Amino acid sequence: MLSVVVGPCLVGGGPCLGVETRCACLSRTSSVVPLLPPQLTSIMSALSAESAEPICRPSSNSHEKLSLTKAIQGIAKAVLENYEDPWEKHNIHNVPAERVATHLYDPKQDSWSSYETIVKIESEPFDEGAMRMCYRMKKLPSLPKEATNTAYHKVNWKTAPNYVAKTYKSHIPSSRETSFDDIKLQYEAMSWADEFNAADPPKKIHIIRAYVIEFVDRPGSPVMTVERFVAGEYLKFNTNSGAVFENRITPQTFSAFSFYKSCGEKIVVDVQGVGDLYTDPQVHSRNLSFGEGDLGMKGMALFFLSFNHSQLASALGLPVFLLSPVEKRNQEKQSEEREREFVRKSKRPTSMPRRLMGRASDMRKMKRMSEVSGVKISPLAPLVVECYEDVDEEDDDEVECLHESFRSHSISHDESISGLIKTSTSLADFDYLSEQNCAAEDFRHITHKPLIPDSKMRENLATVHHLISELHSSGRFSDGDDSKIDAYSILFHIVQAARLGRAEDCVACSKICLQLPIGGKIGCLLTPLLASSDVPVDRESAMKLLLSVIDSGDENWKAVAASIILKYCLDEAGVEAGVEKEKLAAIVINFFESSEKGEELIYNVGDSVSAAFGGGSEWYSAVIREIRDGGNYLVWYPEDDEEEVLTGDFIKAPDGDGKKVKGIAADEIPSLSLEYHDALILLASDTKDEEARNSLYEKAATAASKAGKFALSESLLLKIC
Repeated sequence: MLSVVVGPCLVGGGPCLGVETRCACLSRTSSVVPLLPPQLTSIMSALSAESAEPICRPSSNSHEKLSLTKAIQGIAKAVLENYEDPWEKHNIHNVPAERVATHLYDPKQDSWSSYETIVKIESEPFDEGAMRMCYRMKKLPSLPKEATNTAYHKVNWKTAPNYVAKTYKSHIPSSRETSFDDIKLQYEAMSWADEFNAADPPKKIHIIRAYVIEFVDRPGSPVMTVERFVAGEYLKFNTNSGAVFENRITPQTFSAFSFYKSCGEKIVVDVQGVGDLYTDPQVHSRNLSFGEGDLGMKGMALFFLSFNHSQLASALGLPVFLLSPVEKRNQEKQSEEREREFVRKSKRPTSMPRRLMGRASDMRKMKRMSEVSGVKISPLAPLVVECYEDVDEEDDDEVECLHESFRSHSISHDESISGLIKTSTSLADFDYLSEQNCAAEDFRHITHKPLIPDSKMRENLATVHHLISELHSSGRFSDGDDSKIDAYSILFHIVQAARLGRAEDCVACSKICLQLPIGGKIGCLLTPLLASSDVPVDRESAMKLLLSVIDSGDENWKAVAASIILKYCLDEAGVEAGVEKEKLAAIVINFFESSEKGEELIYNVGDSVSAAFGGGSEWYSAVIREIRDGGNYLVWYPEDDEEEVLTGDFIKAPDGDGKKVKGIAADEIPSLSLEYHDALILLASDTKDEEARNSLYEKAATAASKAGKFALSESLLLKIC
């Protein structure tokens, strides 16, 4: 769609000549973008021949305003004579007109404004997805002066702007509220696009403005979200579940940029559109605040499994997200498949290098092909340095052999496993690629300092790494065949999460160092890998990891770490440098006593739980959406997309026995290496005050009796003076 309009100048205050196309609503302050189509170039040259001033400028007097108006009228006439409506064959102009209220969102004020206009919309959708249907629509910017049915039809609808209207299907609950929330989501994505453009990338991006229309004359006043129709090749670059369809640098880097700039709290995905005009994105957030498509931290994990760190990402100062050798190899294969598919579809003969990783000359060549000549082939520049294996990029057989060895859990390089475990004790450092790798000429003007992750980002990065290990262990990438699960990648991401300070993963790595079982499915998957690599006992590394957990502030994992230290890491004399045995025993005791008191069970927003629907006896998978006053929780059932408020009595940990104490499921409590009575005995043996010591022995005797250890209980009672 293309039409000439007059609106406020983007750089001044007077009238502005603008050619309104699909990108006309990109600006939040004006619906007019000063763009000129090729057919108007000669006209504009003639108009500006006598003056060096741009045609888009503030008007200083009424005479100038009149002259500009006449010029605009002439240009508009020329445009309309050459205009071809891409939707002309659909005869939308013959559809009856309807009155609608248009609702616009102001993100700065977090408020809505409305105005009335008329539209013509097809009765049948031209496309649909799992949740929404899409309709072709034409819309006027405002009501005609004479607001009658006759006036509605007198309008030249053939030249009215084209729009796409989207509505939720009838089975989607609260679709009205969801439509308004979708617009807020769009503005959230627009704000990150603004930040990305402010970083001065080679290609600027724009997210098309959307708003809600309400059919005020229809029963129930249904609503739809609308946005301008984009003429051109519509492409989906990535999805909200990590899939990548096009080898382009800018869309993927934009998604990664939004993650790092938000300290890992959010990421814009589902990037799609025409060129770098994006539409209908999705935002994943830590607190699941952006609707059903918001997959939270798991969605972020899926994104980074497919994200190739590019030269642009490096130039913007974004750190490399570490992946295992197998994951990087899989990324490369997928990238090559996309390139081959593009070449096949375009029928453009080209010599495609087998691998681009680490080859600066090939990357520069491909960069010039894609960014300069316009050929849509992109190198993605995946310059992540291989961390633990030196793989000869030229030797396909060796790489494939390595790939298969990881898949079968048979690692021939034991030192790489041991070295990987050893790195878990060192704080994570961040690679931004060497200067020579990111010195491609298109990015030399971008001089951003490396983004140094703060504590919040480190926490979120650790969670993403941990979730990747869970995705692998769940069999998501092995077609349900446990024998094909990539155990090395599971271990790799557990180690990365530990390096970033995640307590649970620090404990897992400490158990590996002490050759203790980890437990759960992850433990079962790692056992063959660790057994084949013969990882030596490393008590020093284990202690370092466990003490970091003690200092972390997480009361739950403090207790787990303290129990491991007390049982496995103390020397024969019961001491270890820098370890206070009494303090550790007190941590374990406090954990058991807190759980025994039946403290109010604590869940966090985003936790996956089992909930008793309607307070009944049947339990269903659910997600905590909100924490409300009085110990109540708003839970969401993904299976049938319903919400309800429940007390903690009707919520339990997934696959648990109905208890969750301060974030740890009840079936995890026995995983503490010390029993309650053992911790009491340890503390009592080092207590000098007789009354306090007797009290501890009495508690220990009671606890031992409850555990069925009656002989121990009697012996402890005899110790009471």
